[in-house]
Amino acid sequence: NSKLLHLLLGKEGIDLAGVADDTMLYSYLLEPLASSHELPDVVLRRQGRKISNSLAEAAELTRELAALLRPEIVREGLKDLYDQIELPLARVLAEIETVGVRIAPEILGAMSREFEKELTELTQEIYRLAGGPFDIDSPKQLGEILFEKLKLPGGRRLKKSGQYSTEASVLEALAEKHELPRKIIEYRTRAKLKSTYIDALPKFLHPETGRLHTSFNQTVARRRAADFRGLLTDRVARAGASLRRSAAHRGLLAG
Repeated sequence: NSKLLHLLLGKEGIDLAGVADDTMLYSYLLEPLASSHELPDVVLRRQGRKISNSLAEAAELTRELAALLRPEIVREGLKDLYDQIELPLARVLAEIETVGVRIAPEILGAMSREFEKELTELTQEIYRLAGGPFDIDSPKQLGEILFEKLKLPGGRRLKKSGQYSTEASVLEALAEKHELPRKIIEYRTRAKLKSTYIDALPKFLHPETGRLHTSFNQTVARRRAADFRGLLTDRVARAGASLRRSAAHRGLLAG
């Protein structure tokens, strides 16, 4: 795990150079769909062995694993990808994690107030469409309104709870038939964006650097740059752009 070594040594002012073998990256390139590329899991998959907590054993197994996986990387035609992309990227990600993301709390604060106002307005509109107030965050109450009160089609009860399903796919299908599901989708999207990002990010700022220090997972099979799909309205998408602008150091996420 060369990224971790870059991070740990970097904190001591040591610049790690000359990295040749990163067994975590080897494992990821050879088995991108594997659930884990941590040393104990790779050793168990490849050698059928369980390792102890001994650092000496871990070091020896890392050496053995590198000797085992390095030729496979070459045979599979992955050496250039490893040398030119993955290994240098590990260092870049470590540097980004160390520098952190500079966030402007005042921008997020203004956005939070704006979102709160919009959620209040959405709540009243939802009450109007539903014919009265109810707990919007209650799947049980929402399901009863959609499928019993409004008698919309496609109601499906969950086996365990007996409640109607109000997951995103159900609401998306209903949104073509009634305005209430569309408003619920919009409400959920904005509420999620507000609680998960706008209100939460300032709480994670480092007290000394004033920056957000995150961790990037390089060894995942999914797309490494997350995107918002499906449910974002234009209004909320613009809010996402405002979030990116709040990374307020010369317009860069890490500066």
